[in-house]
Amino acid sequence: MIKNGEFSRIKQYKAEARALRAYFCFCLLRQYGPFIIPEDELAPGDLPSQDPRMTRARDPYDKCVDYICQEFDAAAEDLPLHFTEQIESDRGR
Repeated sequence: MIKNGEFSRIKQYKAEARALRAYFCFCLLRQYGPFIIPEDELAPGDLPSQDPRMTRARDPYDKCVDYICQEFDAAAEDLPLHFTEQIESDRGR
């Protein structure tokens, strides 16, 4: 059973994961250039190579930058401005 305080922690963890995903997309953009922006729905792993979802072109550079900015902005809404408390199990986080 989830306690009331746990809902805010779960929300924060999801925002942290979203920020990390945006950071990793930034690293991809910096290292390799434009990338394929991930979709909300995952494609099955056994798609034939001729399937349109397997042959998508890279998205334009500006669209990749906009995606990264949107992801960081969305993550920032659920993250605290400062981390003032840290539970013992989160040491080094």
